[in-house]
Amino acid sequence: MKLHGLGYIGFVAPDPAAWLPFATQVLGLMPARALPGEDFGLMGSGPASGGTGVAPDGSVYLKMDERQWRLGIHPGDAAGVAYLGFEVSDAEALVHAMEEMGAIGVAIKPGSAREAAARGVQGLAWCHDPSGNRVELFHGPVNDLAFVSPQGAEFLTGPLGLGHALLFVADLDASLHFYRDALGLKRSDFITVGPGMAVHFLRCTPRHHSIGLAHFGPFDGIHHLMLEVTTLDAVGAALDRAHAAGVAITSTLGRHVNDRTVSFYMRGPSGFDVEVGFDGVLVDDATWCDREVAGKEPWGHKGITPEALEKFGQSLS
Repeated sequence: MKLHGLGYIGFVAPDPAAWLPFATQVLGLMPARALPGEDFGLMGSGPASGGTGVAPDGSVYLKMDERQWRLGIHPGDAAGVAYLGFEVSDAEALVHAMEEMGAIGVAIKPGSAREAAARGVQGLAWCHDPSGNRVELFHGPVNDLAFVSPQGAEFLTGPLGLGHALLFVADLDASLHFYRDALGLKRSDFITVGPGMAVHFLRCTPRHHSIGLAHFGPFDGIHHLMLEVTTLDAVGAALDRAHAAGVAITSTLGRHVNDRTVSFYMRGPSGFDVEVGFDGVLVDDATWCDREVAGKEPWGHKGITPEALEKFGQSLS
């Protein structure tokens, strides 16, 4: 199975509207010009949403490149992941992917036309990972091209996908089996944090990882969403905007020991972190070998400690 990156991600949040000022004023994202499934109005007055990115049910859709949307935030009582969307090349690839997953016992279901329209894609299938996260495979997303960042930001996406998500998983072995054996992601490396605690980094494009799996105890959830910008100055500008907006910085600027990304972390509107970074490693499958990475961060990233990660994960249960 060939996946072409983490194409979109959805979250549930008590107040999706809180994401609009955070996403536009701090991150530099743009409200979707049209909602998934909405008529762009090429022959008329334009989409009914008017480029607000807000759906009638209060969901918020955000744009970061030529795709119609990349992030969706939906109303719900408790914050967390609603779905993770991985892209395949076309309808035939989707059928083959479903066959491969079914052959190893994964209960994957074809999505309805209504479900596909709700994502703005031509077709999808879905299943659940061992932590209960809805995982979708899709093809045929809408490209509407006209991305204009309110902050002049540019994001590294394209064939690399939107970025990455790091998930807490209660059952590490089952999660590794699902993402590696069922979905076909490859492990770039892993870090043993302490007794019974580790983080594994999985890729499906040259981006060092699209999914991180962190095991710190018997809890599931999301730790952070990472978006990569195209210059170091853009990281610094985002950090300045976060400070000016009063956003809590949960990790100082620093460089990661494994994927070499220079980044900082801040607390997003839904309680989990958002990382903004630059200069991440691009993996060459022809030469890269799976490895364990040991040692501390080269510099910075004050706030990322085993104790802080474990405490955050425990707060999810």
